[in-house]
Amino acid sequence: MEVTTFVGQSRNMNQNMKKKNIIQTVIAALILTACQQTQQAPISFTVEGTLPDSTHHGEQIYLQRYSDGMCLGITKIESDRFTFTGVADSAVYCRIDIDKNLYSNLIVENGNIQVKMDYTNLLQTPSFATGTPGNEEFARIRQLEEDILSTHSKRIDSLRQIYSNEQEFINEQEFIEVAQPLVREFNQKIAAHSKELFAIHQNDAIGYSLLYTVFLDALSTDEQIATIESTGPSIQQTDLAQEKLRKLRRLKNTMVGMPYIDIKGKDINGKDIALSDFIGKGNYVLIDMWASWCGPCKAEVPNIAENYREFKDKGLSVVGIFVFDDAKNLAPCLKELNITWPQIVAETSVQKTYGVTGIPEMILFAPDGTIVEREGNLRGSSLKWTLKKYLERRTE
Repeated sequence: MEVTTFVGQSRNMNQNMKKKNIIQTVIAALILTACQQTQQAPISFTVEGTLPDSTHHGEQIYLQRYSDGMCLGITKIESDRFTFTGVADSAVYCRIDIDKNLYSNLIVENGNIQVKMDYTNLLQTPSFATGTPGNEEFARIRQLEEDILSTHSKRIDSLRQIYSNEQEFINEQEFIEVAQPLVREFNQKIAAHSKELFAIHQNDAIGYSLLYTVFLDALSTDEQIATIESTGPSIQQTDLAQEKLRKLRRLKNTMVGMPYIDIKGKDINGKDIALSDFIGKGNYVLIDMWASWCGPCKAEVPNIAENYREFKDKGLSVVGIFVFDDAKNLAPCLKELNITWPQIVAETSVQKTYGVTGIPEMILFAPDGTIVEREGNLRGSSLKWTLKKYLERRTE
């Protein structure tokens, strides 16, 4: 009995020792795995850049965060190379600037990031950074954007070529109508990608970068507002997102179908004048927001003048809204361009009331002050077609 008991105790002890060894082995393996994972996770970032030549040797360049403009690093170019190092608490969307045609956008996150920079123009996409997961995804998205835009542009150009071959000249408005199916298809494709991308990157640096892309800008005003409002705080609370929301909400309040908001100011002689002095007088009212320094604004003046002469006795009033300029520049410019329609040197902020971010900006109001057209069909050859559509409707 004693021997049996001893053998049983010995067997139990051996089993306990085996269990203990197994547990210790498992624990050791877990600790080793954790150590390996800790070692594998990068704890700092290095941005290694190359330039197309050594023109900028010795110059200082800056790594700047988009969301608030903060400088995250300064370094000096050595021949045609540069390096930034640091620690990223979280991934952020940044820009490296050398000159206006030589820059790169990137996601700064811990890891080894490579940037091969080249000269670009305003119509080209700058080079993409590589080497980290965030930058690989950022490059994929921007390449997708470029491919969609390029494909759409080629299809529109091909259609324009076919259309121009069939006619002696292109009526721009008719061409726009013919191209509408392609435009709708483009918008649907953008909207689909936009929903997918913002859903995946709802609260990160790549999601923030999407605010600068066609995946937001090509959406309707309502869709843009809904998209930004669906993002997390790291995107929605940025200055850029908040400013976009403010502008979009102003645009929504002054979209087609909405009533006019008055614009007050001074006339050429310094007397009080307002948009409301022209609304409700029986005419359609076309306003042209412009400035003396604005080349595209001046280029549009002959077109406005031609339509003003043709339609001013058929129910059209034209009013210039002089914005973002000094009042003293108005008189010389009116003389230079031979502008004869009334002018308002705006004291009302058209940025806050109409969400205007660039000029020229044109809006057409019905006689009761309702907005019937805004910008799209009021430039170039489309203006005459649009005015005819509304003014001829009155005589039907």
